[in-house]
Amino acid sequence: MDALQKPVGLYLVTLGAAVGAYFIINPFLVKSFDVMSVWHILNILIVIGLALALIFNHARKKEE
Repeated sequence: MDALQKPVGLYLVTLGAAVGAYFIINPFLVKSFDVMSVWHILNILIVIGLALALIFNHARKKEE
């Protein structure tokens, strides 16, 4: 698990930055493409991130 902490942390930080950036640029891009298709992709990535966060938090609590 220790070897996976940095890549998973990088994934979570990148995902958070992507969602935050999308919230900012979303109002400007509403008319140029389908906004909901991007949200469907982000929802899948967020669920994966949530599962990874829960797994790593459970492992950390188990160590303590």
